Amino acid sequence: METPATARVGILRIRDGQAAPAEDDLVLERAVGVSINGVEVALLMALPGCEEELAAGFALSEGVIRSRADLLAMRVCAPEEAAVVEAGIPRSARNDNQAGCLLRLTVPADLFTADPNAGPMVTRFACGTVGKSLLRREPRRIESAAFVSAEALHAVMRAMTERQSVYRSTGGTHGAAVCDNAGNVIVLREDIGRHNAADKALGHCLLNDIPLSDKALVLTGRASSEMVLKAATAGAPILASMSAATALGVEMAQRYGLTLVGFLRPRRMNVYCGAERIVEA
Repeated sequence: METPATARVGILRIRDGQAAPAEDDLVLERAVGVSINGVEVALLMALPGCEEELAAGFALSEGVIRSRADLLAMRVCAPEEAAVVEAGIPRSARNDNQAGCLLRLTVPADLFTADPNAGPMVTRFACGTVGKSLLRREPRRIESAAFVSAEALHAVMRAMTERQSVYRSTGGTHGAAVCDNAGNVIVLREDIGRHNAADKALGHCLLNDIPLSDKALVLTGRASSEMVLKAATAGAPILASMSAATALGVEMAQRYGLTLVGFLRPRRMNVYCGAERIVEA
Protein backbone atom coordinates (compact mmCIF):
# COMPACT_ATOMS: atom_id res chain seq x y z
CA MET A 1 0.00 0.00 0.00
CA GLU A 2 1.39 3.40 -1.00
CA THR A 3 2.15 5.79 1.85
CA PRO A 4 0.09 9.01 1.65
CA ALA A 5 2.34 11.96 0.85
CA THR A 6 -0.03 14.93 0.93
CA ALA A 7 -2.53 16.61 3.24
CA ARG A 8 -5.41 18.91 2.27
CA VAL A 9 -5.87 22.15 4.19
CA GLY A 10 -8.25 25.08 4.05
CA ILE A 11 -6.78 28.34 2.80
CA LEU A 12 -7.76 31.83 1.79
CA ARG A 13 -6.92 32.18 -1.90
CA ILE A 14 -6.37 35.68 -3.25
CA ARG A 15 -6.28 36.18 -7.01
CA ASP A 16 -6.59 39.42 -8.92
CA GLY A 17 -7.41 41.18 -5.66
CA GLN A 18 -10.33 38.83 -4.88
CA ALA A 19 -10.26 36.58 -1.78
CA ALA A 20 -12.20 33.34 -1.44
CA PRO A 21 -12.02 30.21 0.77
CA ALA A 22 -10.42 27.23 -0.96
CA GLU A 23 -8.49 24.02 -0.32
CA ASP A 24 -4.88 23.26 -1.12
CA ASP A 25 -2.79 20.09 -1.10
CA LEU A 26 0.46 20.27 0.87
CA VAL A 27 3.36 17.84 0.88
CA LEU A 28 4.01 15.92 4.10
CA GLU A 29 7.34 15.64 5.90
CA ARG A 30 8.64 13.02 8.31
CA ALA A 31 11.87 12.70 10.29
CA VAL A 32 14.01 9.76 9.16
CA GLY A 33 16.94 8.78 11.35
CA VAL A 34 19.80 6.67 9.98
CA SER A 35 22.08 4.69 12.26
CA ILE A 36 25.16 2.82 10.98
CA ASN A 37 26.86 0.21 13.15
CA GLY A 38 25.04 1.58 16.19
CA VAL A 39 26.05 5.20 15.54
CA GLU A 40 23.41 7.84 14.72
CA VAL A 41 24.75 9.43 11.54
CA ALA A 42 21.87 11.37 10.00
CA LEU A 43 18.52 12.99 10.62
CA LEU A 44 16.71 13.60 7.34
CA MET A 45 13.41 15.43 6.83
CA ALA A 46 11.83 13.54 3.96
CA LEU A 47 8.65 12.77 2.08
CA PRO A 48 6.96 9.74 3.70
CA GLY A 49 7.67 6.47 1.87
CA CYS A 50 10.67 4.55 0.48
CA GLU A 51 12.63 5.00 3.71
CA GLU A 52 14.71 1.85 3.15
CA GLU A 53 15.78 3.17 -0.25
CA LEU A 54 16.60 6.54 1.31
CA ALA A 55 18.83 4.99 3.97
CA ALA A 56 20.57 2.63 1.53
CA GLY A 57 21.10 5.39 -1.03
CA PHE A 58 22.42 7.72 1.66
CA ALA A 59 25.01 5.13 2.71
CA LEU A 60 25.99 4.57 -0.94
CA SER A 61 26.20 8.22 -2.00
CA GLU A 62 28.06 9.20 1.18
CA GLY A 63 30.71 6.60 0.38
CA VAL A 64 30.09 4.39 3.41
CA ILE A 65 29.36 1.40 1.15
CA ARG A 66 30.14 0.68 -2.50
CA SER A 67 27.90 -2.31 -3.26
CA ARG A 68 24.91 -4.30 -2.03
CA ALA A 69 27.32 -6.79 -0.49
CA ASP A 70 28.57 -4.10 1.91
CA LEU A 71 25.09 -3.67 3.36
CA LEU A 72 25.05 -6.59 5.78
CA ALA A 73 21.69 -5.77 7.36
CA MET A 74 19.03 -3.08 7.52
CA ARG A 75 16.25 -2.90 10.08
CA VAL A 76 13.28 -0.54 10.33
CA CYS A 77 12.85 0.10 14.04
CA ALA A 78 9.62 -0.23 15.99
CA PRO A 79 7.70 3.04 16.59
CA GLU A 80 8.73 3.28 20.24
CA GLU A 81 12.41 2.99 19.28
CA ALA A 82 11.97 5.51 16.47
CA ALA A 83 10.36 8.11 18.75
CA VAL A 84 13.79 9.63 19.39
CA VAL A 85 13.90 11.13 15.88
CA GLU A 86 10.67 13.07 16.48
CA ALA A 87 12.11 15.29 19.21
CA GLY A 88 11.90 18.51 17.20
CA ILE A 89 8.41 17.98 15.78
CA PRO A 90 5.41 19.02 17.93
CA ARG A 91 3.06 16.06 18.32
CA SER A 92 0.10 18.26 17.41
CA ALA A 93 1.77 19.10 14.09
CA ARG A 94 2.04 15.58 12.68
CA ASN A 95 -0.21 12.68 11.72
CA ASP A 96 0.51 8.96 11.55
CA ASN A 97 2.29 9.28 8.22
CA GLN A 98 4.62 11.87 9.75
CA ALA A 99 5.68 9.76 12.72
CA GLY A 100 9.44 9.41 12.96
CA CYS A 101 11.21 6.50 11.27
CA LEU A 102 14.56 5.07 12.36
CA LEU A 103 16.63 2.68 10.24
CA ARG A 104 19.61 0.77 11.60
CA LEU A 105 22.20 -0.32 9.03
CA THR A 106 25.03 -2.76 9.60
CA VAL A 107 28.14 -2.59 7.40
CA PRO A 108 31.61 -4.14 7.76
CA ALA A 109 33.48 -2.54 10.67
CA ASP A 110 36.41 -1.54 8.45
CA LEU A 111 34.08 0.62 6.32
CA PHE A 112 32.62 2.74 9.11
CA THR A 113 33.51 3.63 12.68
CA ALA A 114 32.57 6.80 14.54
CA ASP A 115 32.04 8.20 18.01
CA PRO A 116 28.66 6.85 19.18
CA ASN A 117 28.18 9.92 21.41
CA ALA A 118 28.81 12.56 18.74
CA GLY A 119 25.17 12.89 17.61
CA PRO A 120 23.97 13.04 13.98
CA MET A 121 26.75 13.97 11.54
CA VAL A 122 24.28 15.08 8.87
CA THR A 123 21.02 16.93 9.45
CA ARG A 124 19.01 17.61 6.32
CA PHE A 125 15.96 19.87 6.18
CA ALA A 126 14.38 19.73 2.69
CA CYS A 127 17.11 21.05 0.36
CA GLY A 128 19.52 22.16 3.08
CA THR A 129 22.20 20.02 4.70
CA VAL A 130 23.89 20.84 7.99
CA GLY A 131 26.96 18.92 9.08
CA LYS A 132 29.79 17.13 7.40
CA SER A 133 29.97 14.42 4.76
CA LEU A 134 30.57 10.87 5.89
CA LEU A 135 32.94 10.35 2.96
CA ARG A 136 36.05 8.52 4.08
CA ARG A 137 37.74 8.22 0.70
CA GLU A 138 38.08 10.14 -2.55
CA PRO A 139 35.56 8.90 -5.14
CA ARG A 140 37.13 6.86 -7.91
CA ARG A 141 37.42 8.61 -11.24
CA ILE A 142 34.76 7.16 -13.53
CA GLU A 143 36.17 5.45 -16.60
CA SER A 144 33.01 4.34 -18.37
CA ALA A 145 32.07 3.86 -22.02
CA ALA A 146 28.44 4.58 -21.14
CA PHE A 147 26.51 6.81 -23.49
CA VAL A 148 23.06 8.29 -23.93
CA SER A 149 21.44 10.27 -26.72
CA ALA A 150 20.03 13.75 -26.33
CA GLU A 151 16.72 12.33 -27.53
CA ALA A 152 16.74 9.73 -24.73
CA LEU A 153 17.41 12.39 -22.08
CA HIS A 154 14.52 14.46 -23.41
CA ALA A 155 12.30 11.37 -23.25
CA VAL A 156 13.24 10.93 -19.58
CA MET A 157 12.52 14.59 -18.90
CA ARG A 158 9.04 14.22 -20.39
CA ALA A 159 8.37 11.01 -18.44
CA MET A 160 9.43 12.64 -15.17
CA THR A 161 7.20 15.65 -15.80
CA GLU A 162 4.23 13.36 -16.48
CA ARG A 163 4.82 10.94 -13.59
CA GLN A 164 5.65 13.24 -10.69
CA SER A 165 2.19 13.00 -9.15
CA VAL A 166 3.03 14.64 -5.82
CA TYR A 167 4.62 17.61 -7.59
CA ARG A 168 1.58 17.99 -9.83
CA SER A 169 -0.74 18.21 -6.83
CA THR A 170 1.46 20.30 -4.52
CA GLY A 171 4.31 21.90 -6.46
CA GLY A 172 6.43 20.98 -3.44
CA THR A 173 8.79 18.16 -4.46
CA HIS A 174 11.97 17.47 -6.40
CA GLY A 175 12.38 14.45 -8.65
CA ALA A 176 15.25 12.09 -9.44
CA ALA A 177 15.29 9.28 -11.98
CA VAL A 178 17.76 6.62 -13.08
CA CYS A 179 17.52 5.71 -16.76
CA ASP A 180 19.28 3.54 -19.31
CA ASN A 181 20.79 4.71 -22.59
CA ALA A 182 17.50 4.13 -24.43
CA GLY A 183 15.71 6.62 -22.21
CA ASN A 184 13.81 3.99 -20.21
CA VAL A 185 13.11 5.20 -16.67
CA ILE A 186 14.21 2.45 -14.29
CA VAL A 187 13.12 4.29 -11.15
CA LEU A 188 11.63 7.71 -10.39
CA ARG A 189 11.44 9.08 -6.87
CA GLU A 190 10.08 12.33 -5.45
CA ASP A 191 10.97 14.04 -2.21
CA ILE A 192 10.88 17.43 -0.52
CA GLY A 193 14.68 17.55 -0.89
CA ARG A 194 16.71 16.98 -4.04
CA HIS A 195 19.35 15.10 -2.03
CA ASN A 196 16.70 12.74 -0.67
CA ALA A 197 15.12 12.17 -4.08
CA ALA A 198 18.52 11.21 -5.51
CA ASP A 199 19.30 8.94 -2.55
CA LYS A 200 15.96 7.16 -2.92
CA ALA A 201 16.56 6.52 -6.64
CA LEU A 202 20.15 5.36 -6.03
CA GLY A 203 19.04 3.25 -3.07
CA HIS A 204 16.40 1.51 -5.20
CA CYS A 205 19.11 0.50 -7.66
CA LEU A 206 21.40 -0.70 -4.86
CA LEU A 207 18.74 -2.82 -3.16
CA ASN A 208 17.66 -4.35 -6.48
CA ASP A 209 21.20 -5.04 -7.76
CA ILE A 210 20.82 -2.64 -10.69
CA PRO A 211 24.31 -1.50 -11.78
CA LEU A 212 24.79 2.25 -12.16
CA SER A 213 27.95 2.10 -14.26
CA ASP A 214 26.02 2.47 -17.53
CA LYS A 215 23.11 4.61 -16.29
CA ALA A 216 22.23 8.30 -16.10
CA LEU A 217 20.92 10.08 -13.02
CA VAL A 218 18.42 12.79 -14.00
CA LEU A 219 17.36 15.51 -11.55
CA THR A 220 14.83 18.30 -11.46
CA GLY A 221 16.95 20.33 -9.03
CA ARG A 222 20.32 22.07 -9.26
CA ALA A 223 23.40 20.11 -10.34
CA SER A 224 25.51 21.50 -7.52
CA SER A 225 28.76 20.10 -6.16
CA GLU A 226 27.13 17.80 -3.62
CA MET A 227 24.86 16.26 -6.27
CA VAL A 228 27.87 15.67 -8.54
CA LEU A 229 29.65 14.08 -5.58
CA LYS A 230 26.66 11.79 -4.96
CA ALA A 231 26.62 10.61 -8.57
CA ALA A 232 30.38 10.10 -8.65
CA THR A 233 30.45 8.23 -5.35
CA ALA A 234 27.57 5.99 -6.45
CA GLY A 235 29.30 5.31 -9.79
CA ALA A 236 26.79 6.90 -12.18
CA PRO A 237 28.74 8.30 -15.17
CA ILE A 238 26.08 10.73 -16.44
CA LEU A 239 24.31 13.41 -14.40
CA ALA A 240 21.64 15.55 -16.04
CA SER A 241 19.57 18.32 -14.48
CA MET A 242 16.55 20.26 -15.63
CA SER A 243 17.97 23.15 -13.65
CA ALA A 244 21.32 24.94 -13.50
CA ALA A 245 24.77 23.59 -12.75
CA THR A 246 27.19 25.38 -10.45
CA ALA A 247 30.82 26.28 -11.17
CA LEU A 248 32.08 23.92 -8.47
CA GLY A 249 29.73 21.22 -9.74
CA VAL A 250 31.31 21.45 -13.20
CA GLU A 251 34.81 21.44 -11.70
CA MET A 252 34.06 18.31 -9.67
CA ALA A 253 32.41 16.57 -12.63
CA GLN A 254 35.58 17.14 -14.64
CA ARG A 255 37.72 15.86 -11.78
CA TYR A 256 35.72 12.65 -11.36
CA GLY A 257 35.09 11.94 -15.05
CA LEU A 258 31.34 12.60 -15.13
CA THR A 259 29.25 13.85 -18.00
CA LEU A 260 27.31 16.84 -16.65
CA VAL A 261 24.22 18.24 -18.37
CA GLY A 262 22.21 21.24 -17.21
CA PHE A 263 19.07 23.06 -18.32
CA LEU A 264 17.60 19.87 -19.77
CA ARG A 265 14.53 21.38 -21.39
CA PRO A 266 12.43 20.63 -24.49
CA ARG A 267 14.69 20.70 -27.56
CA ARG A 268 17.74 22.00 -25.68
CA MET A 269 20.36 21.30 -23.01
CA ASN A 270 23.80 22.47 -21.92
CA VAL A 271 26.61 19.90 -21.79
CA TYR A 272 29.30 21.19 -19.42
CA CYS A 273 31.75 18.29 -19.60
CA GLY A 274 31.99 14.70 -20.81
CA ALA A 275 30.27 15.50 -24.11
CA GLU A 276 31.66 12.29 -25.66
CA ARG A 277 28.94 10.34 -23.83
CA ILE A 278 26.12 12.32 -25.46
CA VAL A 279 25.58 10.71 -28.87
CA GLU A 280 23.20 11.23 -31.75
CA ALA A 281 20.07 9.08 -31.72
